[in-house]
Amino acid sequence: MRKLIQFFTIFAAARALAADAIIFKQQYLPGNTYHQTITMEQDMDMDLGASRVTRKTNTAMGFSAVVAPQEQGVKTKRVTVQYDRTVMGMSDGRNKFSYDSQSPGAANAGPLAAIGRIIGHEFNVVFDEAENVTEVENIEPTLQILAGTDPASSQIYKQIFNREAIKRMMQESPLRSPRGIVMKPGDSWPFSNVLALPGIGKLVIRGNYTFKQMVEHNGVRCVEVTAKADINVDTRAEGLVDEKSMALMQQMDLKVQEGKMEGTFFYDPAIQFPREITMTQSVTLTAKIPNGPDQGVRLPMKQTVGMTLDSFGPTKKKEAGQTPEPGE
Repeated sequence: MRKLIQFFTIFAAARALAADAIIFKQQYLPGNTYHQTITMEQDMDMDLGASRVTRKTNTAMGFSAVVAPQEQGVKTKRVTVQYDRTVMGMSDGRNKFSYDSQSPGAANAGPLAAIGRIIGHEFNVVFDEAENVTEVENIEPTLQILAGTDPASSQIYKQIFNREAIKRMMQESPLRSPRGIVMKPGDSWPFSNVLALPGIGKLVIRGNYTFKQMVEHNGVRCVEVTAKADINVDTRAEGLVDEKSMALMQQMDLKVQEGKMEGTFFYDPAIQFPREITMTQSVTLTAKIPNGPDQGVRLPMKQTVGMTLDSFGPTKKKEAGQTPEPGE
């Protein structure tokens, strides 16, 4: 009898383990519409020796991502993105601005008011068969609208909204099992992400994901996955740094200290997409100012990025003047 009980105990444990074993394959599924909200909070504290500059920025951007049905024989995937709400705040110790596209007449919007111009404009993001972003199409009109005629606001939006930023947003280290290996609670696997920093080089992120456990997250059975990584800057990235800039980087002795990234994913295996992501990046840059003060520059930055999947479902047929919505 005891052996029979042991057998059923082992059998039940094996079944539970098998149920929790999955292959991660994060992707946008053809024929569906996703609505996501991306949030970002960024703190920057620049110590210039003789002076100090602080800046706090927070943004929230809601957008729909409509995935075209997969055509036979076509390996690429096209996703049409359209923003429907933007909220942004910024302060630098002297000035404080805030903007909400749902209340565009706020008196303290200042240069942030231009961000509202993005509402309703579409562009396309193209993925290859390996789910890597290969192109961002039709983005130039949107960038021109954002730039406007104000040099101050134009500079702000070039930093936070550009082709590389969009690629990053749509493909920020997606959850994928290496070589399609089945993962189970306790398993870890490596990931890396390289981001272009024109004129400086590359931001290199390398770390590991860990499958923590299966959990109920807002009523949906999800996989809780944690991420930990180190962040470094490669100032010798070929094609991104010209000789003049490289010489300046060497003079400045630009270095990354304490570059770390940590985060948590709640991944829904039923739809092969995260329901929620929170990611915190902490980086301290140090540099010397050529012919400047001996103490140089110290620039600590902390950024928390979040993603919430607000809705998901088959794309409804689009009527004139309407944005496609999820079917459920």
